[in-house]
Amino acid sequence: MSWTYTATPNVVNEARVGFNRITQQVLAKEPATLSQIGMSRFNGSVFPGIPLFANKKTKNEHFPAFGGISTNNDQASVSNTYHFADTIAWTRGKHTLRGGFEYRRYQINLFNNFASEVSSLTIRSWIC
Repeated sequence: MSWTYTATPNVVNEARVGFNRITQQVLAKEPATLSQIGMSRFNGSVFPGIPLFANKKTKNEHFPAFGGISTNNDQASVSNTYHFADTIAWTRGKHTLRGGFEYRRYQINLFNNFASEVSSLTIRSWIC
């Protein structure tokens, strides 16, 4: 949105204000629930889906994960941009002098659900 104001025949001011909002969500569908496979966990009432079992890789082999959805599949973001600018122009004869400023504020809000992963940790994995 902009507003142009003529202060005198030689001075013109223009002010601009803007706002932009972008929202995004990725909510994956669980392949099964804990109760369907006869499993339980302490936070099963909050996260009823089966966990993702991450397999450790050996020296030269890579094993894929199996089970529920990846922990990074449950995401959301909201990005806001606030904008304000002001410009003033002064004309005298054949010459015009113009100046102003611009202000922008970016706000990025992110959400990830990291509560669904189960993996094993051994002393050997800490040492090697």
